[in-house]
Amino acid sequence: MIPDNIKTRIYPSGRLRKQLLSIKQLVKDYPESQYAKKVLRQFIQKFWLGSNRVNYFEIFNEAWLKLLPAPIHEIIEIGGLRFINDNAFKAEYTDIFIASGVNISTKDQEKKIASKVLSLLSAEGPYENAEVTLKKDDIVIDAGANLGMFSLFCSQKEVSKVYAFEPQKEVINLLKKNILLNNATEKLEVIPLGLSDQNDYYLLSHSQTGHSAGSIVLQRNNKNDTEIIKCVTLDSWVKENNIPKIDFIKADIEGAERNMLLGASEILTKFSPCLAICTYHLSV
Repeated sequence: MIPDNIKTRIYPSGRLRKQLLSIKQLVKDYPESQYAKKVLRQFIQKFWLGSNRVNYFEIFNEAWLKLLPAPIHEIIEIGGLRFINDNAFKAEYTDIFIASGVNISTKDQEKKIASKVLSLLSAEGPYENAEVTLKKDDIVIDAGANLGMFSLFCSQKEVSKVYAFEPQKEVINLLKKNILLNNATEKLEVIPLGLSDQNDYYLLSHSQTGHSAGSIVLQRNNKNDTEIIKCVTLDSWVKENNIPKIDFIKADIEGAERNMLLGASEILTKFSPCLAICTYHLSV
């Protein structure tokens, strides 16, 4: 175990240190849990050596298998919403953490541990905070809707409309099914397009671990697993479709967030929408 009064040789972020201390406490609380110990070993290596040995996907997947062991394609319920238990669903949900983490009420010890691990390892934080919030009658842009977690979360609020932009063909089918499962067709409209700084066609690289992280900016695989998608600027799309206003923009589009913002300069100037933008994909 790492003494609390000793600093690492590779200076970690404050978040990493807090994560490690929390995992240590988790092992202390549940000393018989091999899963908690496994997570701790990986984070000790990362904390001390700066290694890339923390396999987040493996940790997430194992935790979700403990929490939601339903077979693939069965329907599961979380937070009052229903989803098809697709291969990418669990990664999608852990990627969002709309509220304060995954708090699943259960008496099962392993499920409690898995729930704590998932909440602890949320890397992106919530899309809402004290100042960036969804309001009544908002018109929302969900850029990178994927399987629809955020769009469907919005539909539970008093927003006026959510435009769910998702260009991947395979994902669009799942997104539409999830919208139907939640009777949200009135508030949600799927837009089968990507968003960028130009109206053009782009090559999208699929994620190696599912379809939750396809990118037009980042190379996601070494197998030439790609598809051609159509992208538009948000400025041009809003004009063409006579959208009266934009109040909230959420964007998690795997490195293309800057491009999307460049293509929305008029909207940003005119409407000053709330922005929930992922910034971790590119370091500069």
